[in-house]
Parts: sequence; C-alpha cells; structure tokens
Amino acid sequence: MVDMGAKKVKTMKVGEYEKLDEALYIWFRQQREKNVPVSGPLLMEKARILFLMLYGDSDKSFTGSTGFQWRFCKRHEIRNLAIQGEKASADSGAAEDFQHEFPSLISGYNVDQIFNCDETGLYYRCLPDKTLASAFEKRADGRKKAKDRVTVSACANVTSSIKLPLLFIGKAKRPRCFKNTNMDSLPVIYRNQKNAWVNTEIFSSWFHDQFVPYVQRELKSKSLPPKALLILDNCSAHPEEDVLVSDDGLVIAKFLPPNVTSLIQPMDQGVLESMKRRYKRSLLQEVLLSEDLVDPIAFTKSITMKVVVEKISLAWDQITPVTIRRSWRKLIPLADTTPSNIDSEPTAAEFIDVFQSMGHALSEDEVTEWLNNDQNDPGYEHLHDDEIVSRVLGGDGIVPKPCKGNTCYEVIHYVEVII
Repeated sequence: MVDMGAKKVKTMKVGEYEKLDEALYIWFRQQREKNVPVSGPLLMEKARILFLMLYGDSDKSFTGSTGFQWRFCKRHEIRNLAIQGEKASADSGAAEDFQHEFPSLISGYNVDQIFNCDETGLYYRCLPDKTLASAFEKRADGRKKAKDRVTVSACANVTSSIKLPLLFIGKAKRPRCFKNTNMDSLPVIYRNQKNAWVNTEIFSSWFHDQFVPYVQRELKSKSLPPKALLILDNCSAHPEEDVLVSDDGLVIAKFLPPNVTSLIQPMDQGVLESMKRRYKRSLLQEVLLSEDLVDPIAFTKSITMKVVVEKISLAWDQITPVTIRRSWRKLIPLADTTPSNIDSEPTAAEFIDVFQSMGHALSEDEVTEWLNNDQNDPGYEHLHDDEIVSRVLGGDGIVPKPCKGNTCYEVIHYVEVII
C-alpha cells in the first residue's frame, strides 16, 4: 500500500552545469561589486549567454528555467531584496553589523596578529593639466593625461609593528630598467599582469609565498604564536577564504561584507591616500630638480619603473604607526595619546606652493582633483564574458566559490517601466 502522505524527494543535480554555475557566479559577483541591480530575468539571460559560450558545441541543452535560478541562488546564498530609492553604494547597515561582530571574530588574536591589506591603482606619471604645457606655450590643446598605471597593495598589522613590502604589479615581466637587476632585491614584491591588475592567481601566490612566511617569521621574532588573521575586502580579485589558509592552518583570511570598504576597511581610511600623496610630492620634487622643468611632458616620459618602485616604496616606509593605528579605529578602538600633528601628510596647500614655484597657478580644487585622480581605481579589473569563460575552463586556475555568512550578495528585483 502506498503511503499517500509520503513526499516525493527530488535529487538536485550539482555537477551537470558546474562550469556554467561558476561562470555565472563570477559575473553576478562583479555586477554587485559595481552596485548594478540584477533581476531574475537578467540573471537567466546572462546564464543562457554563458551557456552558449561554454557548451555551444556540445549536445547539452539549457532553458534557463526558474528551477535553475532557484537552485543557483540557494547554492550561493543569494537573497531577494527590493531597491529602496537611491541607496548608496556603501552599505552602512552591513558595516555596523560587522563592527558589532568583529570582537568575536578576532577573539584569541593579539593586535599584532591582525592584518589588513588593500590594493589601489597608481597613475605614476600623471600631473595636473596645467603643468602639461611648456612655459612658452599659451595654450595646450589636445593634451592627454598620462594615465600609465600600476597596482600596489599595502599590508600591515594593527599596531604597524609588522609592515610587509608592497606588492607591486606592472605590465612587463622584466622592465628594461631592471635589465641587470636582481628582481628579488627590489624593495617591493614585483609581479606582472598584462593590464597591471591584481588577480586571484597573483593574490593567492602572494598570500602563500610572501604573506604567510613573512608574518610567521616576524611574529616568532616577537615571541608571539605564528598565527594571524588577514582582513580583506570581498572583491572578485581575491580567492575564496578556503584558498587563503596556510598549510598549518594558523594563518587565515576573512572577508569584509560587500560594499563597506570605504566605511571601515583600515587601509581605505587614509593610509593608501597618504601613501600616494607622499609619492606625488616626491614626484614633484623630482620635477623641480629636473633639467626638463620647462617641459614636464618630457620629464614624465623619463620616469622609469625603477623610479616608481623606489618612490612608492619610500612613500610606504614614511607611513607612520600613528596613521596605521588610527585607520583601525572603527574596528579596534585603541588608546591614542599621540599629538594630532605628529603625522602630518602633504596638504593641498603644500602642493599649490610647489606648483607656484614651477610657474603654474593652480587652484585648490584643481590640485585636489589631481590628488584624487586615481582614488577610484581599485587595483583590479572586472572580467569580460570571454575572460570569465577562460578562467572557468582553466585559464586562471582559481574560481570563487559560494559566499558564506556576511559575504553573501543580493538579487535585486526591480520594475522597469517602458514608455
């Protein structure tokens, strides 16, 4: 006799579209990092596009059903949320929740064992528009800003007792200026990528080959247990937490919630900005000493990667413990008895005076715009569809997996009115 009360149980297939699942999640994660609304229909349309790119020559078929959407969202813990007006890209609610949870997260760690790192783009040749004209030119039509860029990643612990060398990512594997140079002797950890972006492969290698041994060695020298916690922003260029674990399990990484970097990530609380300001001050000092003072364009072209490495490394060295300790105040309040003026960084007024000595009268707004010209460059690039497919098929080797806990994203349901 059949028990009519028994429920039929269906087994959910996980592996049939495994590559599609991975590719779609990378795409979805990137869209939410950019705060782009993603509806269910849009998600399924992108799934169909990626399916054709991945399985176009096979006998597999895919309809993009609501069942696939439901299972995909469940696997990746994606919630439904309605857009509420002009919601800011920074999520203050998530930041506050994380601040409340943070003490339990760092329980068992000494402040010397807690680290943060963050990457940023550096336009290493860029000068303000008004300086890009010779002193003998009345106007400079058609001048292009020098946007040659590299990525630098800075990492230190809460007390600044351990500051790692910068991770520096350029385009060339060995720039010509390093022809006879031992790359391991540079004051930075030099890596290359075709667009000078950080990616999961570079970051994973840095974590295991540089961060873990360096930190454990330094902690041992301080008679501290060789365990550490690295706090990271949850961007698509970072591998998942399960990848960022040392062989002995003592060094681990934890992600911040999405869209809180500008609010609570320590390195984003003035540390990276101060470092880049110091670099730019050093750059201007070089201009003043240069024979090409009347032609800054010629000077900027003479800036080699070796010069950039030396100057940005020096700028990082000049970041004092006061600056780094204060950057953690929103997560780990520390007693601060240091006078507020002991760690002065280059101000807009100081740069105005320097430009004045170069014969260029720049306003405070113009100088501020120049100082912030690479402020929104996160140091990593979002992948195009073909790059996502290449990574999933083995081109990059490391694919983000489902987020956990505070790191989950949201599918945004919205109504589009067509008139």
